[in-house]
Amino acid sequence: MNKKIYRTTLYLIMVVGLLSGSCSKDEPGDSMAPTAVFTSPLTETVYQRGQSIIVNASFEDDNELSHVEVSIEEAQVLKGWNTPWETSEVIELSGKSQNLSAYELFGEAIPMDIKSGVYNLEFMVVDKQFNFANYNMVLTIE
Repeated sequence: MNKKIYRTTLYLIMVVGLLSGSCSKDEPGDSMAPTAVFTSPLTETVYQRGQSIIVNASFEDDNELSHVEVSIEEAQVLKGWNTPWETSEVIELSGKSQNLSAYELFGEAIPMDIKSGVYNLEFMVVDKQFNFANYNMVLTIE
């Protein structure tokens, strides 16, 4: 539940920041959302328990990148029998472009006691002006 509160708070801060920052016509401001190109994971990829979710992606912004928030929707369903699997993280980005190569999501392989199923992997790429773009991929854990 704390993750939902955190996400809701972050979205509200971003909306307030965008509204307050876009009131002046004298300053051009940054209204372009950052972009991302993923070579992995790809949507509809099937993962086995014990396998890592590896990210290979490039991120770009016209001014400066900030971070990418990654999560698996319905994370409460993914809890193992003994301990929960932390399925959200923030990856810091910088500059106008940055690549992630062979980055292991969530810092570990998929635990062996995770429930199998189809899940939505979400990436929210954010720039320093709080413009953002969402990328969603369906993945299956068997």
